[in-house]
Amino acid sequence: MSSPRYLDSVSRDSSTPALSVVLPTPDVFATVALTIAHLRAQTALDEIELVLVAPNRHSLAMPEGALNDFSVAQTIECGEGQFLCDIKAIGARAATGKIVAFAEDHCFPAPNWAEKLISAHDLSHAAVGPRFYNANPRTSLSWQDYLLNFGEWSERNESKEVTALPWHNTSYKRELLVAYGEHLGLMLAAEGLLMEDLKKQGHKLYFESGAHVYHLNTSRLLDFTRGFFYSGWLFGGLRSRSWTLPRRALQFLSSPLVPFFRLSSQVKHLYRSREVGAIPSEVRVLWGPTLLIGSTIHVIGEAIGYLIGPGDALRHKSDMESHRIKHLARIDLHDIAQREKDIALKLNAEDRNQVVPVAP
Repeated sequence: MSSPRYLDSVSRDSSTPALSVVLPTPDVFATVALTIAHLRAQTALDEIELVLVAPNRHSLAMPEGALNDFSVAQTIECGEGQFLCDIKAIGARAATGKIVAFAEDHCFPAPNWAEKLISAHDLSHAAVGPRFYNANPRTSLSWQDYLLNFGEWSERNESKEVTALPWHNTSYKRELLVAYGEHLGLMLAAEGLLMEDLKKQGHKLYFESGAHVYHLNTSRLLDFTRGFFYSGWLFGGLRSRSWTLPRRALQFLSSPLVPFFRLSSQVKHLYRSREVGAIPSEVRVLWGPTLLIGSTIHVIGEAIGYLIGPGDALRHKSDMESHRIKHLARIDLHDIAQREKDIALKLNAEDRNQVVPVAP
C-alpha cells in the first residue's frame, strides 16, 4: 500500500476550519463534481475545509480553480487499488478541522447542512448525523432501498441523542477518529461497529434534524440485492473477527430469526416517516414483504461473514459505494440532471464545467 501524497493546497484563511469534509473519488473530478457544487453552496462555506482524495493526480482532470471557493482545500493522491474505507481514513488523518464529515458522490447536502453540524458538535457529541431525503423518488425500488437504509433517519423531527446514526454521511470529532491509528480504515468499513465502540468509551451520538442531505438510492434490482448481501457479509465478518469459533457458530445458527426481529422495528420507523405521503402507494403496500426480503438478504450475507470472515466483501462494497449512477434506473437520470441545473443556478455558475453534466 502506497503512502498518500499531499499534492495541492488552497488556503485563504490562517484559522483552523471548523469542519473538514472528506470526499473520496475513485477516479476523476467529474465523479464528485455535483457533490462539490453542493458544498460550494453552503452557508458556512468559510468554515469548511475540503479534503479531496483521489488515486492519481494525472487522471483526476480537475478544472483549474475548481476548489477556490473553499477557505481551505487539499487534494491528496492515495494511490491505486485502495478500498474506500482506507481512502476515507487517509482523508481524515490529513484533515485540519476539529470535525470530520464524510461525503459521497451520491449524497448532496442542503445549504445549511454544515452550519447545523458545526452547531450540534458544540454540544460535545462524538458524532452527529443528518436527516435524509430521497433524491431519486421516481421508482419503487429506490424507495425500498432508501427506507431500508435510512427510514429511521427520515422520520425524526426532533434533534436528540440516539443509539445509532447512518453510515457514510455522519460527522465525527477528528481526535476520536485519528486515535484509532492504523485501524481507522477498518472501523470506517462498518461504521456501526465504530459507533458501538465510541459508545462503549462513554461518548454520545446525536441526530441533527436540521442538517438535511439528499441521497441517491439504488434502483436496479440486481444491484439492490447485491448491496444488501455484501453489506451483511462485511458487517458479519468484521463484527466477528475476534470471536471464538463456538460463538461464530452460535451466531450463524441464530441468524434465521434476525429478519423477523428487525421487521417490527423497521415498519414502526417507516409508518412514522414524515415522507409517508410522498411514497407511492405500491411501495407502502409492499413495505412488509420488501423489508423482510431485504433483511433476509442482509442476514444471509451476515451469516456467511460469521462463518468465513469478511473475505472479498470489502472490495465489492467499495465498488458499489462509488459511481452510484451505474446502479440507477434510467429514469433517475432526469432527477440528477435537474439537480445539476438547480445548483448551477444557485451558484450563478458562469463556468459550468465545474458542475459536470451526466451523460444521457
